[in-house]
Amino acid sequence: IGTGVDLGLGAGDNAVRTLGRKPAKLAELHEAVLICREKFRQHRAEIPIYVAGGGPRLNAYACESAAGIIVPAIGTTEDLRPALGRV
Repeated sequence: IGTGVDLGLGAGDNAVRTLGRKPAKLAELHEAVLICREKFRQHRAEIPIYVAGGGPRLNAYACESAAGIIVPAIGTTEDLRPALGRV
């Protein structure tokens, strides 16, 4: 049964840099996704996980392993085209 809840995960990039920390590596993000999936499975919760993309490797991982990809905030459709081209 769906819960109406979605989970979005990402490396953190600018958000964690402002805190003086480094973004997560792809392997760390992958581990976090696996842990969340296992916890959801244990509780029989059907919560889709979306992954925030950016570079080619993270975009590829998101497209292969997540329910969907979160692309960076873009101002215009012309600005969005390069981001979509990397997906």
